[in-house]
Amino acid sequence: MRISAFMIAAALALPVSASESFLVPMHTPTPVFPAELIKTRYAGKVRAQLWIKSDG
Repeated sequence: MRISAFMIAAALALPVSASESFLVPMHTPTPVFPAELIKTRYAGKVRAQLWIKSDG
């Protein structure tokens, strides 16, 4: 009983780290900017939408 309690406590105390992975975009559309806004250097807000699959 003591051994199993010790093993469980030891397993829970071990540090867990995630491996680093590099993000790779699956689709990168080119935005379309109106020429008038480019000339005036117009700034504004951006709305982005992304999906993260279950495998990361």
